[in-house]
Amino acid sequence: MIQREKTRWTEYLGFLAIQKKIPLCEPGERRSVRVTFYRPGPASDADNAHAACKVCLDAMKRAGLIEDDSPKHITLAVSTVPSSKSRTVIELDKIPVSGS
Repeated sequence: MIQREKTRWTEYLGFLAIQKKIPLCEPGERRSVRVTFYRPGPASDADNAHAACKVCLDAMKRAGLIEDDSPKHITLAVSTVPSSKSRTVIELDKIPVSGS
Protein backbone atom coordinates (compact mmCIF):
# COMPACT_ATOMS: atom_id res chain seq x y z
CA MET A 1 0.00 0.00 0.00
CA ILE A 2 2.69 2.53 0.97
CA GLN A 3 4.78 1.66 -2.11
CA ARG A 4 1.73 2.26 -4.32
CA GLU A 5 1.21 5.67 -2.68
CA LYS A 6 4.90 6.57 -3.18
CA THR A 7 4.65 5.63 -6.86
CA ARG A 8 1.44 7.61 -7.29
CA TRP A 9 2.90 10.69 -5.59
CA THR A 10 6.19 10.39 -7.55
CA GLU A 11 4.34 10.25 -10.87
CA TYR A 12 2.03 13.10 -9.89
CA LEU A 13 4.83 15.37 -8.62
CA GLY A 14 6.98 14.57 -11.65
CA PHE A 15 4.09 15.51 -13.94
CA LEU A 16 3.48 18.76 -12.06
CA ALA A 17 7.19 19.63 -12.12
CA ILE A 18 7.18 19.36 -15.91
CA GLN A 19 3.85 21.14 -16.32
CA LYS A 20 4.78 24.02 -13.98
CA LYS A 21 8.42 24.09 -15.19
CA ILE A 22 9.80 23.49 -11.70
CA PRO A 23 13.54 22.91 -12.03
CA LEU A 24 14.99 19.71 -10.65
CA CYS A 25 17.20 20.01 -7.61
CA GLU A 26 20.88 20.68 -8.30
CA PRO A 27 23.48 18.69 -6.31
CA GLY A 28 23.99 20.35 -2.91
CA GLU A 29 21.02 22.68 -3.35
CA ARG A 30 18.83 23.34 -0.31
CA ARG A 31 15.10 23.82 -0.61
CA SER A 32 12.33 25.03 1.64
CA VAL A 33 9.31 22.72 1.71
CA ARG A 34 5.98 23.84 3.14
CA VAL A 35 3.18 21.29 3.31
CA THR A 36 -0.32 22.36 4.27
CA PHE A 37 -3.00 19.73 4.78
CA TYR A 38 -6.57 21.01 4.48
CA ARG A 39 -8.88 18.51 6.17
CA PRO A 40 -12.45 18.38 7.47
CA GLY A 41 -12.71 18.50 11.24
CA PRO A 42 -10.17 19.68 13.77
CA ALA A 43 -6.52 20.14 12.83
CA SER A 44 -4.24 17.12 13.29
CA ASP A 45 -1.56 17.18 15.94
CA ALA A 46 2.00 18.02 14.83
CA ASP A 47 3.26 14.40 15.01
CA ASN A 48 0.54 13.11 12.69
CA ALA A 49 1.02 15.98 10.24
CA HIS A 50 4.78 15.35 10.01
CA ALA A 51 4.27 11.60 9.62
CA ALA A 52 1.83 12.24 6.79
CA CYS A 53 4.62 14.07 4.91
CA LYS A 54 6.88 11.01 4.66
CA VAL A 55 5.36 9.59 1.47
CA CYS A 56 5.26 13.03 -0.10
CA LEU A 57 8.91 13.79 0.76
CA ASP A 58 10.06 10.39 -0.51
CA ALA A 59 8.20 11.06 -3.76
CA MET A 60 9.80 14.52 -4.08
CA LYS A 61 13.22 12.90 -3.70
CA ARG A 62 12.42 10.20 -6.29
CA ALA A 63 11.08 12.87 -8.69
CA GLY A 64 14.30 14.90 -8.31
CA LEU A 65 12.66 17.90 -6.65
CA ILE A 66 14.75 17.61 -3.48
CA GLU A 67 18.15 15.97 -3.03
CA ASP A 68 17.20 14.35 0.27
CA ASP A 69 14.65 14.85 3.05
CA SER A 70 17.28 15.45 5.75
CA PRO A 71 17.68 18.87 7.44
CA LYS A 72 20.97 19.26 5.54
CA HIS A 73 18.97 19.52 2.30
CA ILE A 74 15.57 20.95 3.26
CA THR A 75 13.74 23.02 5.80
CA LEU A 76 10.29 21.61 6.44
CA ALA A 77 7.21 23.43 7.67
CA VAL A 78 3.99 21.43 8.11
CA SER A 79 0.55 22.65 9.07
CA THR A 80 -3.04 21.46 9.06
CA VAL A 81 -6.01 23.70 8.41
CA PRO A 82 -9.64 22.76 9.01
CA SER A 83 -11.54 22.88 5.72
CA SER A 84 -14.70 21.51 4.18
CA LYS A 85 -12.65 20.00 1.32
CA SER A 86 -9.56 17.78 1.70
CA ARG A 87 -6.47 18.81 -0.23
CA THR A 88 -2.72 19.05 0.20
CA VAL A 89 -0.71 22.11 -0.84
CA ILE A 90 3.05 21.78 -1.29
CA GLU A 91 5.21 24.88 -1.68
CA LEU A 92 8.82 24.45 -2.77
CA ASP A 93 11.45 27.20 -2.86
CA LYS A 94 15.19 27.26 -3.41
CA ILE A 95 17.14 28.43 -0.35
CA PRO A 96 19.76 30.94 -1.48
CA VAL A 97 23.35 30.14 -0.58
CA SER A 98 24.78 32.59 1.96
CA GLY A 99 26.70 35.37 0.28
CA SER A 100 24.86 35.20 -3.06
